[in-house]
Amino acid sequence: MLNWPCVELSTKDANDLCDAKLTVVVRPGKSHNCIDEVNEQVIFVSLGEEPKKGSKKGRANTELQGFIQFILGLDEGQVKLDANLGKKGKTVFLSGLKTDKRSLIWLLQSKVGQRHSPRFASEKEAAARRAENPQPAKRRKDEESEYRRLQQEAVGEAISAAAAAPSPYAAADKATLAASRPTLPARLRVVRPGEPAEVVKQSKESEERTQNDQTEEATPPTTEAVPVVDNKDSATTADGIAGLAQYSSSESSDEDDDEDDDED
Repeated sequence: MLNWPCVELSTKDANDLCDAKLTVVVRPGKSHNCIDEVNEQVIFVSLGEEPKKGSKKGRANTELQGFIQFILGLDEGQVKLDANLGKKGKTVFLSGLKTDKRSLIWLLQSKVGQRHSPRFASEKEAAARRAENPQPAKRRKDEESEYRRLQQEAVGEAISAAAAAPSPYAAADKATLAASRPTLPARLRVVRPGEPAEVVKQSKESEERTQNDQTEEATPPTTEAVPVVDNKDSATTADGIAGLAQYSSSESSDEDDDEDDDED
């Protein structure tokens, strides 16, 4: 592996950094970016860009450069391509590396088969357009800021309106609180400064009437005791009186008869 020509490293400098050269064969026109194979001679890379002519010239090279930078975690200035951009065989130069040859090859092999979306050429073109004409980007940024500001104002107005609106439960809660609150007697009621004397007087009279009504309701009505007559005992008493009168009459008749006999 240390003798593989697909990866070549220079000697390290005083800062313990080195440069590297990768021999790459690109396969453009794919639907993704991917390292297909890392062998002794070359590194095969699929790209999601075609090597087109005209205004699109160099998109595949831009995609390759951005993809290698992304895979190895390097900065934009650390990855460069050779001047011969028309061939499928590419030489990629890396600078400022802290790794050795074996670790770099292992890192490339660990990325084999991982598919990524082709986006680096498009992103670079978009950045170039923004740099050439910053007005659209600035206008869009201003519009987004204005939209966020209006959205925050709308939310604030909605919260203020909800806080200012009377609660439909306020009257019910107030009535419930008044019913559950204990009422002080009028004689213990504190007269507030500036309160009319008529209000205090009316409160006292109302309380006295309430107390009188409560006293009348609490007092049970009085009822006279009605003697209960037992019909059976009354009949017995009447029969006894009648027998006593009959006995007295019989005695009187006997006495009269005895007197008549004596006279004779």
